[in-house]
Amino acid sequence: MSSNPIRNMLYISRCHNTFQRQRCVERNLIPSEMMLISTVCRQPGLSQREILQNLGIDKSRASHLLKELEVKGYVQRITAEQDARSIVVFPTEKALEVYPRIHENHEGFLHQALAGLSEKEILELTRLTEIIRKNAGEAIRERRNP
Repeated sequence: MSSNPIRNMLYISRCHNTFQRQRCVERNLIPSEMMLISTVCRQPGLSQREILQNLGIDKSRASHLLKELEVKGYVQRITAEQDARSIVVFPTEKALEVYPRIHENHEGFLHQALAGLSEKEILELTRLTEIIRKNAGEAIRERRNP
C-alpha cells in the first residue's frame, strides 16, 4: 500500500474505471463518456464550459467526448439562447435510459470501496478529498494562466 495519497486516489480511479467497464451494459461507452452522461443527465442544459469545469477535463477532451456522445446518440448540443457563442448540452432519451445503470454501477463501486468505514470516517474522507479537489483545480487554472 502506498503512503502517497494522490497515488492512492489515482489507483482508486483506475479501479472505478475498470469496474464501470466490466459492469456497464452499454459496451460502446468508455468510463469518461459514462461520467459525462451522468453529469448531463443530472444537470441538463449545462454549457460545455461548465461541464469541463465540473469534471476537471480540458476543453479539447470535453469537446471530443461530447462529439462522440452526440454521434452515438446520447447527447444533443444546442447553441445557447443567451449567448450564441456558448453551447449547452442535453441528454437524449438514449442517455436517460442508460443513466440509471451507470448510476447503479457507480453506487455499487462506492459501496464496495467504502465498506468497513464508519459514517464519521466517510464524512472526514469526503472533507479531505474536497480540499484536495479544490487545490488540484486551482493548480490546473494557475497552469493555464501563468
